[in-house]
Amino acid sequence: MLDEALLSINQVTLREQWSLAQAIEGYARHGVHGIAVWRDKLEELGVEQGAKMLRQHDMTVTGFCIGGLLTPPDPTAFRARIDDNRRAIEMAAAIDARCIVFVAGGLEDGDKDINSARARCLEGLEILLPEARAAGVTLALEPL
Repeated sequence: MLDEALLSINQVTLREQWSLAQAIEGYARHGVHGIAVWRDKLEELGVEQGAKMLRQHDMTVTGFCIGGLLTPPDPTAFRARIDDNRRAIEMAAAIDARCIVFVAGGLEDGDKDINSARARCLEGLEILLPEARAAGVTLALEPL
């Protein structure tokens, strides 16, 4: 027998059909209280409103998608990605997400140095991990 308390649906499943508000209401209506929230959908609704709705519907945010993408070789672009991830950490904390689904990133256009890309990702993790810990947010690495 299915234990609905263990079920979580990734919002991407119905991202084209439902807004975040519709997903929260629809999943809860059907007894599903676990959701992986996508950042663009949370931004559409607004972080404060999204957090309020998630609490009102007794939702557990099992993941916040996505963070990372820390491989650009251009230092300015790299710093911009760090700042973007800082915002993702703030958003994940605001909705009590259990984790941010963190995708390292691949080679940027024109870049052929995978070792340097990996090093930049590790550097980014070193910067962001203490900030995520302080916010109570886990960075969950998705192997791609």
